[in-house]
Amino acid sequence: MIGLLNIGSLMLGLIAWILPALGCLLFMLTKLFKKFDDITVKNKII
Repeated sequence: MIGLLNIGSLMLGLIAWILPALGCLLFMLTKLFKKFDDITVKNKII
């Protein structure tokens, strides 16, 4: 039972560490895609 609790707390710790990292990655990716979209739109207009 104690082992299960330890594993649970480890998983929670990992999730708490991974989620913000994933959010940051998603944010960076969306910013990059927006930049590419802007470039393609400008090229189409020109």
